Amino acid sequence: MASEKEIQKILNDGISYFGKDEVIYVYECKKCHKLDPVPSFVINEHLGFLKFIKAKKSYEMECPYCGSPSFPIKTSKDV
Repeated sequence: MASEKEIQKILNDGISYFGKDEVIYVYECKKCHKLDPVPSFVINEHLGFLKFIKAKKSYEMECPYCGSPSFPIKTSKDV
C-alpha cells in the first residue's frame, strides 16, 4: 500500500503534466503496487469503450508496468 506522501506526489506530478483543470486519478496495481496517474479523459474513453462493447462498467484498468489489474485509490478532487 502506498503512503499518503507518495500518492500526493503522483497527484502533483499528474496535475503539473496534464493541467490543473484535468481531474487526475491515482491507480495502484494489485500485484506490483506501483502508482500511475490517469487523467479523466482516459477514464472516460475507457468507460465509453466498455459501453460500446456492452461490457460491464468498471474503473479497473491494466497496470502499465506489469499488466495486472489496477484500481483507483484517490483523485485530485479528493485533495
